[in-house]
Amino acid sequence: MLKITVRTKGMRLTIPVPHAALNIGCSILLSKVFQRHVYAGINQQLQKKEVDFIIPKMDKKWLKPILKEMKSHKGLVLVDVVANDGTEVKVRL
Repeated sequence: MLKITVRTKGMRLTIPVPHAALNIGCSILLSKVFQRHVYAGINQQLQKKEVDFIIPKMDKKWLKPILKEMKSHKGLVLVDVVANDGTEVKVRL
């Protein structure tokens, strides 16, 4: 389970994200239909700014093993950020 913790001066919020939700989310984000719409929007914005930039397409084949391996590393801290105002964000497996 992925745990996202956000702490501010007046609030502490913890969001648990189960592995099943991660797998479903990755399947949706990596679907060809979703990627086609995202890349079309990005390309339109890049053409307006006249920037030549190619965004590599993501594939489920290389992301699924990463998600499976995450299950065996419980407690690993992926992100630990503290802002100047005391806001803290932590993402832990």
